[in-house]
Amino acid sequence: MGGVIAWELQFVWISLCLGLILRGIYDGVLIIRRLIKHSNLVVGFEDFIFWMICCYQVFKLMYQQNSGTIRGFACVGVFVGMAVYHFGPSSYIVPFISSLLIKIGTILGIPIKFMKKPLQIVIKKAKMKSKKLEKGSESNSGKT
Repeated sequence: MGGVIAWELQFVWISLCLGLILRGIYDGVLIIRRLIKHSNLVVGFEDFIFWMICCYQVFKLMYQQNSGTIRGFACVGVFVGMAVYHFGPSSYIVPFISSLLIKIGTILGIPIKFMKKPLQIVIKKAKMKSKKLEKGSESNSGKT
């Protein structure tokens, strides 16, 4: 196999891997969106930032691997890598990790729920005590 063909195959492989990685990162964004509700404006801003990062990474790939020359097969490689991940493991990973994190949050939230009421009472008493101390210091300062 010629050196040029081997280099092009390596370039396509790197492009595919970049697509897989970028789509995996987007899964992280999707998981966060499932855990924390976002407005349409925030979703649009997040997507804009994500795609700017993607553009930068593809540009960086082109610059480092091909001296900045745009190669169609590299762009297609990134796209195919993203599509493979999207139609493959992504449809299982996002729901699984989201539900797992929700369950973990629920389990960790149970002790917090039991501690909430006593903690509120302690905070209320501390506030009342600090107000009494403030009133006491104000009345003492007026006597001098």
